[in-house]
Amino acid sequence: MIEIRVRDFGLGIPPEHIALLFERFVRLPRDLASRVVGNGLGLYLCRQLAQAMGGRIWAESAGVEGEGSTFHLLLPATRAPFSSP
Repeated sequence: MIEIRVRDFGLGIPPEHIALLFERFVRLPRDLASRVVGNGLGLYLCRQLAQAMGGRIWAESAGVEGEGSTFHLLLPATRAPFSSP
């Protein structure tokens, strides 16, 4: 398996909201009041694609401002066929 991690040091995500992140058309309550435009499909589509490839995606956050969040993407690795020179 190959794991890709992306970490930020922003606001963090309240732990009780993490499960909502990957649902279709969901934006966190604090984001509804922001000037950032979105329709809540980005992470939903990431989850759908990860699962279609046999992987998974998840997030971890303590919800503490300045500690941010970490997003993990785990995908199966395939070996390239052996070829002789």
